[in-house]
Amino acid sequence: ETLSTLRSVNPQRCMSLLTELAYSSHSPVERHRWLSEAVSCARGDASRKILHDLGEASLVIDRRDEAMSYFEQAFQHPDGPDVDTAKALAQMYVRKDRIKDALEVYRVALQSSPGSLP
Repeated sequence: ETLSTLRSVNPQRCMSLLTELAYSSHSPVERHRWLSEAVSCARGDASRKILHDLGEASLVIDRRDEAMSYFEQAFQHPDGPDVDTAKALAQMYVRKDRIKDALEVYRVALQSSPGSLP
């Protein structure tokens, strides 16, 4: 109940508190839980880093489809793609035999940050 009240009154503070909890968690399941709650608090305004980190946390607990969704959201974030997210997303696409999608991720990432991908 406290979390839902904080979420409605001050979503930014809610997100900040939950990410702090997530990054101090040692359990992958707990990290995933708190990052998921933080994204929920953000109401569509989660940072690229939180989305990327939630993608990684999802991978660790073997939620691959969920991980791909978060990496896609991080890659399409208004701040633009970052190299780590591009690599993670492209690798996931390759594992799913989505080679054209992987190549498109690399193309967009290279246009965004020339010379940033090996």
